[in-house]
Amino acid sequence: MAESRASIDEILFLDIETVSAERNWDDVPDNWKDLWEEKSAYFREKNGTPLADSYERAGIYAEFGKVVCIGVGFFHRTAGGQQLRVNAFYDDREQVVLKEF
Repeated sequence: MAESRASIDEILFLDIETVSAERNWDDVPDNWKDLWEEKSAYFREKNGTPLADSYERAGIYAEFGKVVCIGVGFFHRTAGGQQLRVNAFYDDREQVVLKEF
């Protein structure tokens, strides 16, 4: 089987940054605190992490996090070779980031 390699100018680079939906544990609604307690039970018990302290990891879980930045990059062919083009879409409101992207 022949190996197929993409040219560098055929690759789109993406970086998505997420954070916890609420900035502080105290701001999390009570029903979501209950859900987080269940979701985080395994790693909290494994590491001995208190419930409130564990919430800093919430951003990596879709149901407890939000997208705050999407970085995009690609190489563009020019007369002089290739040029890297980058852009970032960012806001504290996930809906704004996704719409702009």
